[in-house]
Amino acid sequence: MAQIIVVSDNNDTQKEIETLGLKAPYILNFISDIEMFEDVIKNDKADVIIFDCASKNIDIVELVRKMKISMQTKDIRSVMLLPEKNINYDVLKYVNSYIKRPLEKNLLTATLDSALQLRETFRVLSKNNNDLAKSLYQLNVLYNTSTQLAGSLDKTKLIEIMTDGLEQSLSLSLCYALILNEVNDIKLIIKSLFPISQRLENAIKLRALLNYKNLFSINPYIEDIEVVKYNKDKFGEYDLNVFGYDNLFAPINIKNKFYGIIEVFRESDFAQDDTKCFTTLVKQVSLPLESAILYEEIKDTNIKLEKLERLKSEFISIVSHELRTPLTSINSALDIILKGTTGEINDAMEKFLNLAKRNVTRLSAIIYDLLDLSKIEAGKMEFRFERTNINLPVELVKNTLESWAKEQNITINLDLDTSLPNVYIDTQRMEQIVTNLISNAIKFTKENGTIDVVTSMISAEDIKNNKFFNVIPENLSKEYVQISVKDNGIGIARENWGKVFEQFKQIENSLSRKVGGSGLGLPIAKRLMDVHKGFIWLDSEINKGSTFYLAIPIMSEKEIFELSLEQDMQKAKQEHINISLISLSEKIVEGKSLIDKILAEDVVRKTSVCKECFISEKDRRNYYFYSVDMDSFVHDFEVRKLQTYINSNSYEFQDCDILYSSALYPQDGEQLVDLIGKLNNFQKGI
Repeated sequence: MAQIIVVSDNNDTQKEIETLGLKAPYILNFISDIEMFEDVIKNDKADVIIFDCASKNIDIVELVRKMKISMQTKDIRSVMLLPEKNINYDVLKYVNSYIKRPLEKNLLTATLDSALQLRETFRVLSKNNNDLAKSLYQLNVLYNTSTQLAGSLDKTKLIEIMTDGLEQSLSLSLCYALILNEVNDIKLIIKSLFPISQRLENAIKLRALLNYKNLFSINPYIEDIEVVKYNKDKFGEYDLNVFGYDNLFAPINIKNKFYGIIEVFRESDFAQDDTKCFTTLVKQVSLPLESAILYEEIKDTNIKLEKLERLKSEFISIVSHELRTPLTSINSALDIILKGTTGEINDAMEKFLNLAKRNVTRLSAIIYDLLDLSKIEAGKMEFRFERTNINLPVELVKNTLESWAKEQNITINLDLDTSLPNVYIDTQRMEQIVTNLISNAIKFTKENGTIDVVTSMISAEDIKNNKFFNVIPENLSKEYVQISVKDNGIGIARENWGKVFEQFKQIENSLSRKVGGSGLGLPIAKRLMDVHKGFIWLDSEINKGSTFYLAIPIMSEKEIFELSLEQDMQKAKQEHINISLISLSEKIVEGKSLIDKILAEDVVRKTSVCKECFISEKDRRNYYFYSVDMDSFVHDFEVRKLQTYINSNSYEFQDCDILYSSALYPQDGEQLVDLIGKLNNFQKGI
């Protein structure tokens, strides 16, 4: 029935309307009291209000003006009853429609019907707008939740993100999720508006285990469940009455495998759109959970592989050591016998003794190769880099191997460029690399052959245009020193070039079987060149010989720093210590600077990262100084020195990321005096 309120204190108006005999669906109520009218508006007790301009003691114009705002917030329609003459048309802007006297029943009922239809249309439109706003809000929550889900690989965190999304989009009273990570890792996450009672917590456990037991692949016990609770408001408590609320339930499945359950409760009923939103959010978490589980499996597998690799390296190291000890004794015994200390030996005896000694030497070399390889793989090989001329280790290796080459009637020729700049290398390891190359050349070159060793300069462009590289190297230095070892031996077929740098591989032919070996010389050489940031490759043709090339970068101070820091980080990881870092970097506009990449490493301390910005007065460039876990005294000292240098008109800064770093300080404050001394001289390395 339609509630029609007539605001008037004129008895004639009331009689006039009653005379018209309006019946259902209209219910007429006459009021002349302002307080009663305000109650009607406040509590939405009317469908249509008729204001009588003929009222004697009520200022109708002022009343409709004041009530316009209140009526706009509701769907109450207003009608003005106008006199026959002297009409104040200004009052019409405050009402929805009007009727002029004298009243006619048909006109009044038509006006009321129109007002009621408009009221119903307004209600439908308002409901649709509210539903649209709710849908847009839920879509926004879904989008934000999916974004957060994509950014995490923590399983528990993913469930918490999902339940947060459900709380926001559905205005829940209580939400719980039971998650079965492992048999011994079962979590019950409860989020609620108010805290929950202990018996409600126990009831939720029982409800989850008993009602949905058929879904579980395991048979958990209630005491095995770890409960994690969150609540928003402390003033109140939920008890067992929560189970009387409307609820929604869904299993959480990953690739059709049961992972957990989620159930939500709300005091008001869930609509169809709420159910869709709930289902969508639960489904959204499945893919990130699958990725998180896969990530954990990969991480566990990597840990197992690292353990196996470590065990393999340790096994090789132990076996090699156990073999080396008796071989050393055998070699010493053979030397004593060959010297005649134990008595005279005839020619036949000497022949077999020399054969035994050569094989002992050969076996010792294989053992040393195995030890080197295991150290490289485990990251335990130590390097001592220094600036030196590459010709020095090349000449030393040639002099060492020359007598062996002469035994085979093989000539080693050197063509060394004396104008080469110094390179930053570990001299001992570079000698090992060159020894492997020349030794192989001697092994696979027939009698009366020649071996040419040449040193020269090449550019990065020469390396990029090199047809012998399957993949062009990235991040090349500008210039390189090149060593080439060329022989006129048996050669290697093109399809076998890649195999020579693989572990325990030898190219099958009669000569390779004759000379034997572990097949580790060239793989070790490649690993060592990688450490030097250099390259090794070959050019060969069957029966025409082979040429092996080494390219060693001529490093800038920045590149030397990067190499040194890489070695320090490797050592820190192996010895389970952290490094402290002091550095200066120019602002990088695009991409991450080297300092950002270094700070991302696990071994770099991040407990106290200080950052200072300096501006060069000369060229107005920004420089950023970072100090990680540094003593405050050293930090202040460094800041003062850098400020002086950067603002000095006479001081030249080159474009660089980092000027200085200190590394491998296992304890705070250790070696500070030595560190300050280094800081005094750090600018010399620019």
